[in-house]
Amino acid sequence: MKRYAFIILGFALPKAHAQDLLTTYAQALQRDPVIHQAESTRNAALESKPQSIAQLLPTISINGILRRSYLDSKTTFIPGQSGAFLNYWDNFVNLNLTQPLYHHELWVQLSQADNQVAQAEAQFEAADQNLILRTATAYFNILYAQDSLEFAKMELQSIERQLDQAKARFEVGLIAITDVDAAQAGFDQARASVIKTENDLENAKESMRVILGQFDGNISGLSKDIPLKPPEPTDMEVWNQRAQEDNLLIIAAKNQAEQAKKAIELQFAGHLPTLDLVGLAGFNDTNRQYGTRSEFETVGVTINVPIFQGGMVNSKVRQARELFSASQENLDAQRRNTINQVKTAYRGVITSISQVGALKSAVASAQSALDATEAGLDVGTRTMIDVLIQQRNLYQVKRDYAKTRYDYVTNSLSLKQAAGILMREDLEAVNHWLEKN
Repeated sequence: MKRYAFIILGFALPKAHAQDLLTTYAQALQRDPVIHQAESTRNAALESKPQSIAQLLPTISINGILRRSYLDSKTTFIPGQSGAFLNYWDNFVNLNLTQPLYHHELWVQLSQADNQVAQAEAQFEAADQNLILRTATAYFNILYAQDSLEFAKMELQSIERQLDQAKARFEVGLIAITDVDAAQAGFDQARASVIKTENDLENAKESMRVILGQFDGNISGLSKDIPLKPPEPTDMEVWNQRAQEDNLLIIAAKNQAEQAKKAIELQFAGHLPTLDLVGLAGFNDTNRQYGTRSEFETVGVTINVPIFQGGMVNSKVRQARELFSASQENLDAQRRNTINQVKTAYRGVITSISQVGALKSAVASAQSALDATEAGLDVGTRTMIDVLIQQRNLYQVKRDYAKTRYDYVTNSLSLKQAAGILMREDLEAVNHWLEKN
């Protein structure tokens, strides 16, 4: 009676709501520390442009002194006096103006700021695309881990049933003890597999928690039938060319290299003279006896011509050239990594499409082979070891089939990320492939 009560109660309880991929991505946008770090870094880099402009504009400052002085003089040049005690105020106020007229390094820095802003924008957009891919990958890794655990439990139950039957047949003398031992070994191995897949599932959930901070693990599964379409366009070289032009990390590396190139000119500017327009206006006021009160205004041009700085400028130029060389190598490495990502993802999509159909047929074939082997065991033409092999093969094929479907989705997203065109709309398309709650 308790068993039936439990079943009725189970049907009465509402199922926990499973969140879909878009909901998970929305949470990632709010909680992921990596994307927030990238956003703050981008915002900080945006300030380089107004700072560079500010260096070309005039600077104005005011400085002044209000001073109280006490002077006790023991001597004096005034006949008939032996000394004097003075107590007075001094006031000085100056207005300073400096306008750069020629500072070559300031214009180079302004040009560098454009590249710095472009690099930061590209890196932030790349982080956003990477978040889409990381979220989707973590999502489908959880689904695969759940499937693997389900298959492991099914395999364990099936082998446990075979073990019970083997023990019963051994007791009546229908089979040898070796079949019982084989079933027991298979059962132990299947139980170990369940433990491992449980751990794999928890690890997959932890990977999602790294992104979301908190995660209950209840997500919607992938529908049985999803559209399997090859990449469009179908030419891999077209994807590669697009990636070389639009990949965000390549764009960021280009701007970084351009900054490093301009840094050579920036350091060489240390050899060049600088010219500034300077102005000064102010007044001096004192209530000291015989003191002077004055107002003044001056304007002029100052020039600074560097002659010798101990070889510092030449050293910085050489250093900048090496840094530019390093940035060029970094750009080349990024191009190669992008080519690898494009080809790997493209082939992954094509391979997954072929494998899904093949593995779907393989599941049916493995099930038929298991049924035939179990029938052979009943009539004595097959052994328990044969049955265990077929069972293990069946559930392995099921795991491969499930993983290939998830790989198709993640490879499709990875290909678009490499080409620099991955967007939220791509997640929306994938979200339509999930089971409805």
